[in-house]
Amino acid sequence: MAGEPVTLRLIVSEVPAANGRVLAQWLLLSNVAATVAAGRLALWYYWRWRIESFFKLLKGAG
Repeated sequence: MAGEPVTLRLIVSEVPAANGRVLAQWLLLSNVAATVAAGRLALWYYWRWRIESFFKLLKGAG
């Protein structure tokens, strides 16, 4: 059963090195309101990923 379509926005976040080379690139899809700045949303995802990685570490440690 199909539901209502979800409106998403694509956020491309890059971490550049001092020489201009891209060290990391994140492609984020979000349904958070456009009033939230893309940089802030990328920071939220960063912190969420840190928390998820920490929980994975805890689960693997027994």
